[in-house]
Amino acid sequence: MAAIAAQVKPSLLILYHRSNAGGGETGSDDQAELVGEIRQLYKGDVVTGRDLEVF
Repeated sequence: MAAIAAQVKPSLLILYHRSNAGGGETGSDDQAELVGEIRQLYKGDVVTGRDLEVF
């Protein structure tokens, strides 16, 4: 996802409908971890969205 975003360069990258591909326990900081991983390759604005949020 980060590599694609780095090529496309959206003004705001919104991550939604995330899944736990590893199948393990999910913690309260999963969103921060995901955004941190994306920011390693993509330097633009990144947020995580939830259903019914408006950006």
